[in-house]
Amino acid sequence: MAFSRRAVIPWLTLLPAVLASTIAVWGLLSARRESFDLGFFTDPYFVSTLTFSLKQAALSCVLALLLALPVARALTFMPQLFGRRWFMTLTALAFVMPSFVLITGLMILLGANGWLNFGDPRPWSLFGLQGILLAHVYLNMPLAVRVLYQALQSVPQDSWRLSQQHRLTGWQRWSHIEWPAIKPHVGLLAAFIFVLCFNSFAVVLTLGGGPKSTTLELAIYQALKYDFNLSEALLLSVVQAVIAGSVLLAAGYSGKSSLFRIAVQHRPTGLAVSVANALGHRLVYAVAWVFLLLPIVAVMIKALSHGTQLQGIPLLAATGQSLLIAVSAALVAVPLGWLMLWPARHFQGTHARIALWAEWLALHHMVIPTLVIGVGWFAFWVSRIDINRASIPLLVTLNALVLVPFVVLQLKPLLVLWDQQHHRLLGNWRPNLWHRFFIEWTFIVPTLKPLFALALVLALGDVPLFALFGQSDQPTLTWYIYRLAGSYRLDQAAQAALMLLLLSSLLIYWMEPRHANRR
Repeated sequence: MAFSRRAVIPWLTLLPAVLASTIAVWGLLSARRESFDLGFFTDPYFVSTLTFSLKQAALSCVLALLLALPVARALTFMPQLFGRRWFMTLTALAFVMPSFVLITGLMILLGANGWLNFGDPRPWSLFGLQGILLAHVYLNMPLAVRVLYQALQSVPQDSWRLSQQHRLTGWQRWSHIEWPAIKPHVGLLAAFIFVLCFNSFAVVLTLGGGPKSTTLELAIYQALKYDFNLSEALLLSVVQAVIAGSVLLAAGYSGKSSLFRIAVQHRPTGLAVSVANALGHRLVYAVAWVFLLLPIVAVMIKALSHGTQLQGIPLLAATGQSLLIAVSAALVAVPLGWLMLWPARHFQGTHARIALWAEWLALHHMVIPTLVIGVGWFAFWVSRIDINRASIPLLVTLNALVLVPFVVLQLKPLLVLWDQQHHRLLGNWRPNLWHRFFIEWTFIVPTLKPLFALALVLALGDVPLFALFGQSDQPTLTWYIYRLAGSYRLDQAAQAALMLLLLSSLLIYWMEPRHANRR
């Protein structure tokens, strides 16, 4: 196998991830142990916080999956649906869109004076469990739609035709064809959505509505930033990391599924649909369109109406700060993720177990909640450097490390295919490192543009890390929106959210492979 003479070198590419985790663990364990009180785990505050965290994550996961399934089936059985390609682009935007764009839209629609309260003297409250569930379903249902739709597309067309020839009922077709295709993906998908909601920060911070709706993620932030209780933050971080990691590992998370792939190809089923079912599919599709578009449209209308005054300099400064951090983090994360796949590829086929461990090391930052890593780094560096002066380098570094697993997940299938196709040729040629990387570069360069765009849009939505290391006088665009929305300056918040939405939309458009339909 290639690189056999340099068996140690591939492991060096994993040093950044291992070093980052080591710093986080060191920082967490360096907290004053004498102040630890294990009785904290029986404290009513901890019990209620843990219970609510699990409850909202579980409900969000179940609702997202249940609502996504009929949409995925409508897309599968109705290839003639109008605007289907644009709808898939909208699902990509809704999933990766920064949370504060959605939050601003929901506050415009369902806030105290929201458009959809219709003058009710006792308006439906957006704040609390109901608001959190609504936001989480909006952010995660699109991912579920795409994954379930891709799973249904994997069913051979002959199976659909046979089901029609044998006149299978809807339930029979579901149990014998649809569910077997979906089942292998449900566990990983459910685990991933659960962990996303369990680790949610921006949504709970803004829509929580009080102590009764506090999650572990928010409790860690409060303990560190407001109570200055590092020990409590440590205990909460350990609990959160153990739960989140256990859920993902129990689901068999190994990065083999491409949950973040933007391109979705449609292959007709060849199945005739009754008039009643066709009407049902169209109704579900229309409702999904309205659900996903309404908060976005609300932000656009609010931002462009009434001639709202917004200081141009603060908005531009916040936008520039966001782009500086996001672009820098993406430029670091993409090549780093590429390099960190090297050990797993090097040992694949000869030492499968070693390759699996190498892959886990490259992906393990996806298991550890972002805020937990941030707390560890804060505890480590707070007594060693001036956090305020080093905020930008710290934010860039941590954002890059958080983005690396997403890069690895996207590049792995492509690089595995490349290894399979060129293994024998490279074995005979034995090129040096420079020649090999140059050849790989020409192979993966078409993927780098959408990959960089994905990393960039994910970094633009960062909130937890900025909450720990950011400076209030130099906010990012997301934090700027949070401050405006928190003071109910919704007109100004909408304009800032529109700026963030435009940036995200441009990146999603950049990510979409517009040549896919020409093949």
